[in-house]
Amino acid sequence: MEITKHTYQNQHITIVEGLIKREEFQTIKETLNKVPDTLMRQVWIDCTHVQNISTTKLCFSDFISKLLELRADNTDVLLFGLNSSTKTMFKLLKTDHLFKMVSTLEEAYLQMGTRQELETEATV
Repeated sequence: MEITKHTYQNQHITIVEGLIKREEFQTIKETLNKVPDTLMRQVWIDCTHVQNISTTKLCFSDFISKLLELRADNTDVLLFGLNSSTKTMFKLLKTDHLFKMVSTLEEAYLQMGTRQELETEATV
């Protein structure tokens, strides 16, 4: 898992890429808790590895639960890189309407403005 942090206008964006293990959700939460209250918090999560989460002692319902926890902490959750099976799972669990979903990371950036306008902090 790799975490990259950006600030854009009044928003703080935390991008999480790679396979996420159960215990790494705590790292994500800690990263988000460091964001000043004056900024809107967003986390963009790479879902290209979701089909492999069973290898991390995390099942899909646990993954959804962790996403809901992030959302409950006043963080907008955006998911990218979902394959058709993962999208279907979100629909079957009736959670697809709870999260923003885009095809690629580039598409997420297009929603925010150009990538060059973002101020990048160190990668964790």
